[in-house]
Amino acid sequence: MRRVTAILFGLAALLLPVGVVLSHRNVPVVLVLIALCGLPAMRHFRPKSWMTAVFALIVWGIVTTLWSPYGNAASWVAYLVLLGLFGTAAMLAGEERDSVWISISVFTCLVLLFIESMSGGLIRDIIPPEGRPDKDDVATARGITVILCMAPGLILFFFTKVFLREHRLNASLSLLIPLGICAASFDISANIMAFLAALCAAGLVCLTPKWGLKLVLAAAILPFLLMPILVATLPPIEELSQLEAGPQTWRMRLIIWKAIWGGMSDGWAHFLFGHGIEGARVYGETLGQMSLGGQQFAIDLVPTHPHNVYLQIWFDLGLLGAVFASVASIMASRALLSASLPVAVRAASAALIAGVVIFALTDASLWTLWRVAGPLLGAWLILVASRSMRQGGAQ
Repeated sequence: MRRVTAILFGLAALLLPVGVVLSHRNVPVVLVLIALCGLPAMRHFRPKSWMTAVFALIVWGIVTTLWSPYGNAASWVAYLVLLGLFGTAAMLAGEERDSVWISISVFTCLVLLFIESMSGGLIRDIIPPEGRPDKDDVATARGITVILCMAPGLILFFFTKVFLREHRLNASLSLLIPLGICAASFDISANIMAFLAALCAAGLVCLTPKWGLKLVLAAAILPFLLMPILVATLPPIEELSQLEAGPQTWRMRLIIWKAIWGGMSDGWAHFLFGHGIEGARVYGETLGQMSLGGQQFAIDLVPTHPHNVYLQIWFDLGLLGAVFASVASIMASRALLSASLPVAVRAASAALIAGVVIFALTDASLWTLWRVAGPLLGAWLILVASRSMRQGGAQ
């Protein structure tokens, strides 16, 4: 069994750079390979209370497929079941030697993405066909998004290595330079915001481990309450479309969120129970397009998803889904706060949470596989490093 596990982790380590640099949508394959290593441990697995709350949210998501307007909603039943199974199995998998291979792979990803950032896409340019379209820049930026989720675990890995001795802190912090350059490349503002938020969160926890982590966790939970209030008080879409100040992408998001509010508040049934999985996608297809102030082209009012996971949960899963998600988040937060963790692990956890919250607020979709796989892989790295530190008696 150990040989099979080694092969699976080795394969995951080999595939991760390929996926991150050239095909970010295939990153979930790496999570599946790690999860396969943890499946045997599921026989003795007993879920903690916060995990039960997460499973309840998954079950509610499955229930909403019954009234989802999405034509292939039934396929999401398998997605949600496998997400719960593989997500849990992955967290049970791996030892320190396994995390070494994955951490080396993540470091390789960072080096390759740094080369891409500094060269404007050299690696993609040398791969046929000639002429790299703009979508490849976006794809590379999405790979950077994945690495930003895994970076706290990578930095924690460097920090825990005894062979670095007194240089381990400098070695860990030196990773922030290429990481920051990558985050600022390819014009995806969510990446640089997530990087800065993660940096601030980690620094805050280092200054005040208990209260710093509490503040970060509160910032992750409060949007479930605050986002509906915010979008309800926004001006009408017609006024928002005439705004010319500020970045175009942020003006677009305000319009998307206001449009989503219209569907959330169009009746008590939708407000309580949601439109069902992928309801926002179908709703957006019915709304058409609108021109922004100062622009000659039109945009979709809701392109594919709300670009805000909190609102997506409200719209697709309703008030009940938001309650399930909030309760699960609160219970998971209490478990994290009550755990006896070294400051370095708390800081890495806070960095991951802060970065993911930024993506959840501005860019992500809950129903996009690679968007879910990135944070889960980041959590796995931190979890395995934490186990290693406890076994080694780290403080």
